[in-house]
Amino acid sequence: MAEDQKPTIAGGIGETEFNSWKHHPVTKAYFQYLMDQRADIKAAAVEAWEGGKLNLALADEMRGCANTYKRNAEPDFAELVKFYAEIDTMKKQEAHPDEQTD
Repeated sequence: MAEDQKPTIAGGIGETEFNSWKHHPVTKAYFQYLMDQRADIKAAAVEAWEGGKLNLALADEMRGCANTYKRNAEPDFAELVKFYAEIDTMKKQEAHPDEQTD
């Protein structure tokens, strides 16, 4: 990537557009929904624990869901740029397996 070229993610979306979307009222409402879902899962985990019904498999499932809700409610532009850069690198390596990259 050229020094003067700013990073983008899928579809050529730059950080300015990403932040505009991230701070839009509809997006914020959706993020709140995700965090409310996370809170419900955490409350259900406590209820299951108090009722003696929280086994390791259920706890792992609930923790995974709660962490996924949180991660999706807190998107990070730099993380997305890194993800798509890795995808591009893999595609290039698949297309040209004999070429070595540094």
